[in-house]
Amino acid sequence: MFGKVVIFGASRGIGYDLSLQIAPICESLILCSRNSEVLATLATRCKHIHSALKVSVVSMDLSEVSAVRAWFFRHTDAERVVYCAGISQRGVSYNTSDAVEDYIFSLNYRTPKVLAKEYYRASPRISREPINRQFCYISSLAAHNAVPLRSSYCASKAATELYLRTMEIEAKREELRVSMLRVIVGSARTDISLHALTETMQTWGVQDNLQKSGMPSSKVAKKICKAIRNNKRSTIYLAFTIRLWIFYCLGRIAPRLTDRLVRSANTTK
Repeated sequence: MFGKVVIFGASRGIGYDLSLQIAPICESLILCSRNSEVLATLATRCKHIHSALKVSVVSMDLSEVSAVRAWFFRHTDAERVVYCAGISQRGVSYNTSDAVEDYIFSLNYRTPKVLAKEYYRASPRISREPINRQFCYISSLAAHNAVPLRSSYCASKAATELYLRTMEIEAKREELRVSMLRVIVGSARTDISLHALTETMQTWGVQDNLQKSGMPSSKVAKKICKAIRNNKRSTIYLAFTIRLWIFYCLGRIAPRLTDRLVRSANTTK
């Protein structure tokens, strides 16, 4: 049983389902997102699952990095911090406004980076006690390959992954009592494409076929919860079909070939 767990981006998708999975195994659960109405409903569902659970709802814009950081100072004692928030993109890179790119980078890179820094700073150094602090970040296959119409999404996710990997290496050298779990999601049945931003800060409004046919987010959340419960310290890959595994591996060993294949593919269906 965990003490305090904080979940960012809990109002929809994997974050919503993960909150329901974690509710039975923690004493205190803090749900953070911008949508206060959905969070209130989610909190009620969590209480039905675990009647003794202390649930708190925090409505905040996670792209407001300074405000999120100021709030998180009071909660760095959490045993688990999970960052599920994120925004995708559907727009040609050179036509996309700076405002759209700044928003995507704030939500996908700057905020999780700041949260991880503060969490690690508050972590104790080596002791005889087993590690019971973990930062979990939900990433995407798009962090590992160039995908048309998703330039800022790919770049922000890739930047966060490399930053957190570097932080984990440094923490191990300094013997901090904290672990990192990175979750790379291939194709999950969520509404991420519906809420993707266009070149002019409009929502895309169309669910891609890749999401429609993906693994249910509840199943993805169940697997993530198991990894969190077991304090897994590594990168795990979820919701990867054989086709996506080939795409991922080709991107690592033959990037030029992968780019040619992606150029001819329809990435908006």
